[in-house]
Amino acid sequence: MACGGLQLGLGFCKPKPGEAKPKPPASGPSRASQITSHALWYPEPHESGEPQIGDAGFVHEGAFIRLFNLDTSTSEKEVKFWEPPFEIIEPLPRGVLKIDRRQRPLVPDQYCSHGVESRQMTAGANVTATLTAKYTCKVAQGAILELKSDAVAETLFENQALEKYIVRNHDIWYGYATDTLGH
Repeated sequence: MACGGLQLGLGFCKPKPGEAKPKPPASGPSRASQITSHALWYPEPHESGEPQIGDAGFVHEGAFIRLFNLDTSTSEKEVKFWEPPFEIIEPLPRGVLKIDRRQRPLVPDQYCSHGVESRQMTAGANVTATLTAKYTCKVAQGAILELKSDAVAETLFENQALEKYIVRNHDIWYGYATDTLGH
């Protein structure tokens, strides 16, 4: 998000001093374009846990930090890092997290974001094979993703019940993140 504030796989932004409180996030294609291709400097999971579908969190110094997860159907998604933990008052409606899983959408390789170009590749072989690449970033920001194994994509199908749930609960989530935790 352009504001760099809190995100909920669904999203919030923290206003700057003097600004009005943000509105619930847009949905659909316009929302997707706001959050896709957001490079993380530290893509490794934070102590708060590996990102899961249903997470609310924020990006801090290049890492995604989980605040809570809306899916209470499994304890594996629960975030135990924060005190006090977030208490879900209105449960997520049954069946709204319809996940579209795709095996091997990307094969092991190096992938560049818009504006990043590979300048030179050299391969060397002795006992082990080595491959090096040099990149040029021709825009203000760019990223390179290096996959060492096959990827699995998990996305949510658009869902009006989920969108309405987000709008109803956005202020509560925003209050927890900003007032309770101070983020």
